[in-house]
Amino acid sequence: MMTDNWKYQKLITMSIGYILKRHFSPMYVIARLDRAIQRIVVRKIDEKSRLLLWITRSSRVMTSLSIFFIIMIPCLCSFSFSWEPYTPPAPIPNDRRTFPEPQSVKVNVWQNAYSRQMTQTTTRAFDFSRWVRAIGGNPRQALNVNAYDEVDSSSWFEHRNTAQPFSQEDIRRGPRTIDGPDTSGNWVIFKVKSEGMAPGFWIKDAQGNRFIIKPEIKGYPEVGTSAENITTLLFYAAGYHTPENYLSQVRLNRIKIKSGVKLIDERDVKRLMTQKDLEAIFDRVHVREDGTVRVTASRFIKGKPVGSFSFSGTRKDDPNDIVPHQHRRELRGLYVICSWLNHHDLNSGNFFESYITKNGQSYIGHYFLDFSSSLGASLFGAQPLVRGYVPLINPLYTFIVNPIKNWFHVPRWESNNPITYPAVGRFNNHIFKPDKFKINYPLAAFSLMTDRDAYWAAKLVMSFTDTQIQAVVKEGCYTDPKTDSILANILIERRDIIGRFWYNRVCPLERFRYDEKQSKLCFTDMGIKGNLYTKSESKYQYKTKHNGKEVAKSMTFSDNSCLDIPPPKPSKEDINEIEVVIQTARSKGNFSKPMNVFIQSDNSQAFRVVGITR
Repeated sequence: MMTDNWKYQKLITMSIGYILKRHFSPMYVIARLDRAIQRIVVRKIDEKSRLLLWITRSSRVMTSLSIFFIIMIPCLCSFSFSWEPYTPPAPIPNDRRTFPEPQSVKVNVWQNAYSRQMTQTTTRAFDFSRWVRAIGGNPRQALNVNAYDEVDSSSWFEHRNTAQPFSQEDIRRGPRTIDGPDTSGNWVIFKVKSEGMAPGFWIKDAQGNRFIIKPEIKGYPEVGTSAENITTLLFYAAGYHTPENYLSQVRLNRIKIKSGVKLIDERDVKRLMTQKDLEAIFDRVHVREDGTVRVTASRFIKGKPVGSFSFSGTRKDDPNDIVPHQHRRELRGLYVICSWLNHHDLNSGNFFESYITKNGQSYIGHYFLDFSSSLGASLFGAQPLVRGYVPLINPLYTFIVNPIKNWFHVPRWESNNPITYPAVGRFNNHIFKPDKFKINYPLAAFSLMTDRDAYWAAKLVMSFTDTQIQAVVKEGCYTDPKTDSILANILIERRDIIGRFWYNRVCPLERFRYDEKQSKLCFTDMGIKGNLYTKSESKYQYKTKHNGKEVAKSMTFSDNSCLDIPPPKPSKEDINEIEVVIQTARSKGNFSKPMNVFIQSDNSQAFRVVGITR
């Protein structure tokens, strides 16, 4: 066998060398094969068979390629590869290490949007290696996962509700550390919001705390302010970094202007702000019956602002930022979180970086801001029909896809997307499809998301219990009690839709434990844990390998969460390994994609699970 392998290897080596010798042109070899084929065919046809010759010439490249692969594939398949034990990936370096304070980087919102819409999209469209991987079912996976296909806590993400479920009190508090702005004294404006359509101010309260406040727009009470508060709490509990957002009520006469504050007026002229300007802004806000105005008050993030982050590439002046953002799982998986909450407004102004000091280390922290256009809401009432279903600006959708679709049928978001409830806006579950969600502008990380990334994020969504969701919704402070139950039910149903969809794309087993004494490999089925499926409708199929050699054929069982895996006999190898290949199925459905569980011992220690692959 080894002799035959050596011959095949030599044949392939000589072929590769010949191709390289001919100026790196594999088409030269194909052309030689083509000419040989034509000589054979021409000898065997007569004058009346010109059509056959024409067909032969027109398909010569495909014929040559077919012969080439027919010869090469058996050669490649005949190799005998030596077994290598599973090696866990190298850990990602801690990105919360001290480094000198960087300079602030200002990102142009519109330039960033153009780059995401045009430049980056075109670049990805012509990334042929990506298409080849996709066709072969082997997309490029995230680069910051550990041996258990998980993400470690970092300056981007921290395990919160998945690590230790929040109590109702904890989930309602979220990132907040105080009771909100002090309303007993005046709020002093020291800067005016100049970007965006909604009015906003930078204020300092009587305690010296600084906030960015956004009041409710006249005629649209509760819609945007409640959505922002709820989504902030859910994002934070899921593991992402957010500011401390508060719902607060203040009387307009408590809001004062600090001398020297400037604004840009309707003529695009920068000048000093006057009391008349403030009153003009107050005319646009919603005043309640008790004479107060409800605002979202976002407390200033600690540290020094150093700009915004991108969903692709790295920040060059941050030595801790070594993983390209488009290959970070927490950014890829954010797509699933956003689809759950219908958070489609993800532009550079909603991403924030701050140079912070925590636990004696100074580094850049990454935050997500401004959730007022989430759920079914915006500051100006219900979201437009298409938000979450169609990109804001996309020539392909605008001029090709949508006209063709609309010619044959009315899109589901136009025919069946009513306003759910005045304070909720357009937010439902009956037309929700987890993989069809669209944000305003494309993001590289979202475009590269794989089933494994989405499954990881779906676990974050499924970690929220009904009680937790109901507790968070109460923080929206809706005046109509019906709104709480309506919104909570929609969030719960969308959560389950996401869980079923993404859990079915992989083998959703976690928390593997190996008991050598009982010869059992036990696991947690996330589909059963999330009450999406029952034990009776779940079944599993597995096979076992010892040091690369199959020792147990595929076996199927159900209504159990442990496999009988006897430990192997001591081996001469440095590492003694058990590899378990396992699949799941629900009811009469097909088995899932397989996942591999690796159990190892160095012959001096007990066997333990050292890693998994999906």
